[in-house]
Amino acid sequence: MEQQQMSGCVQDKIHLLPEPLRVVLALADTMDFSHQEIADILHIKVGNAKVRLHRARKALKEILQQECTFEQDDPRVIVSTGWGTYDDATASG
Repeated sequence: MEQQQMSGCVQDKIHLLPEPLRVVLALADTMDFSHQEIADILHIKVGNAKVRLHRARKALKEILQQECTFEQDDPRVIVSTGWGTYDDATASG
């Protein structure tokens, strides 16, 4: 259930990004296009596509931290509040 809530919050907040960032995020993360394919579609350089994608993910992360209730277990993973904690004893058992 929490995963659905987290996903819903992400979907609700993506619209807060400026359009150029929303577009590149959708192309990369939803449609799974490569940096080169994104650059070709948007008629920009590959480096610019990478920068936009980085900025989009960073901006979305900041929005989610302000607007959604998440806690971070691992610096690379956002976990919805209420999932509990993960520990090695539970995983090996």
